[in-house]
Order: sequence, then structure tokens, then C-alpha cells
Amino acid sequence: MTSTNHVARAERHYAFPPEEVFDAWLDPESLAQWMLVPSWERGVSAEADPKVGGGYRLVMHKPEGDVVHTGTYLEIDRPNRLVFTWTRHGSTVVDSVVTVALHPRDGGTDLSVIHDNLPSAPTADAHVGGWVGFLNNLDGFLNRRLESKGRST
Repeated sequence: MTSTNHVARAERHYAFPPEEVFDAWLDPESLAQWMLVPSWERGVSAEADPKVGGGYRLVMHKPEGDVVHTGTYLEIDRPNRLVFTWTRHGSTVVDSVVTVALHPRDGGTDLSVIHDNLPSAPTADAHVGGWVGFLNNLDGFLNRRLESKGRST
């Protein structure tokens, strides 16, 4: 029997309060701006119904065709924890579970992502890289939003 419980982990510190970081995970306009791989994609379309039992849909528009991710929100504890399923359509990543934990530290936020129930070690390794990229994008998004408000960190 093959194990299907491989895990990807990524962490990042943000110079923003937990509420601000958390909210970027539930707002479709925000998601579309940071949950992408700029070198692969021509943008992302995002929809979200941010409530327990609600769902989200991310469509990553790649030159070779769209990649669709969907899931259901399992837990929403603003600004501490977010848990949702993650399915990449057309792949073996089906109903994996992503847990996002946020902790205030030094006037900012420590964030960790644990992506559980991935089908293989190589898939988990690839998702580590993906999550690190997304978390870096999130930092850039938060900084750009701050600059557009005329402030700086």
C-alpha cells in the first residue's frame, strides 16, 4: 500500500499585523494578486465564499492552459488559523488539507503553512516550493498595498 500522507511546510514572517495578513487569504481580489507564479502564469482568477463550508476557486491562467484549484473552508479563526481543502483538478492532489497558522511577533506576524495529505514525496517537495513562492508574493502584495496607502513599514 502507498502512503498518501506527505506534508509540505513553509514559513514566513511579515511586518504586518495578523489581521491584515489573514484577510489577504480570504479576499478574492487579494488572492488573485499574490497566489500566482509570475514566470508561469498570465494571471489568476479567484472566487471565494469565506465561511466554514464555503468554497474557493483559483484559476491559474498558464500559456499551456488553465489550472484550476478548488476547495472548501474547514475552519476560519480570524486572525489565528485558517484550514481548507486543496484540489488541483487534473492531478493526483485531491482533497489535501492546508492549515495556515498566524502568530503575532515583534509587531508583525509569523505565518506557517502545513499542506497535508499530498500523494507523494516529490509532490510534497514541489508544493514546498510553490508555497514559499506564494508567501514571498504575499509579502510583496502587502508592501505594495501599504505603499499605495501612502505609508511605509
